[in-house]
This record gives sequence, structure tokens and C-alpha cells, in this order.
Amino acid sequence: MYICVGCKSQMICDKNSVGADFGEGHVYPADRFRCPTCGAMILATNRNASFDPGYNFQDEYLGILEHLSKIIEEIPLCMEYETDARDQWPQRWQSLKAWLESNDKFSGGGF
Repeated sequence: MYICVGCKSQMICDKNSVGADFGEGHVYPADRFRCPTCGAMILATNRNASFDPGYNFQDEYLGILEHLSKIIEEIPLCMEYETDARDQWPQRWQSLKAWLESNDKFSGGGF
């Protein structure tokens, strides 16, 4: 069971077989849950990432890395607790971007 933090409603699964795409075929199979009250959405998975370079295993794919900075800037509370997000997340995001850019596996990701 997933509970929406904002409005305390139980979230419902509105789509199965959604791939959380971290680039270069690194995909976590997930289910998408939506809050019936406010419309907030999450992807939930307890599975390991699969190698899916042709994007053939899931019905829908969401590019996580390309949207991560926008999500963090617009809705920092979705990443961590409020005080941590406001106080530390901008510096931590810069560190993460630097690591991703320097790592050969993630290079060329447009950070």
C-alpha cells in the first residue's frame, strides 16, 4: 500500500509495466501509482534493473535521468525530507552530476 504524503489518500495502481529508464538500456520494471485525490504519481518496484537496450520489455518507458534535474528543482520534497532537500540537495545534486559526467557508463547523458 502506498499513501500520498500530501493528502493522506491511498494511491491506486493505474498502469503496470512501466520502465524507469536510467539510460543505455538500464531499466527498472515498475508499476505506476496515482493519488485519486491530488493526482500525484510514483513508480514502485522491488525488482532489479534489467538490460533492455531495445526497449522491448515494458509497455511504457520514462526517461529518469533526463528529467531528474527538473524534478529536483520543481519538487524537491519528492526526493528527500523537506529540511534535507532545502538545505543540502542543491549541493548534493551538483556532486551527483559531476560523478555521472565523469563516469564512462553515464557520459554523454546531457547533464
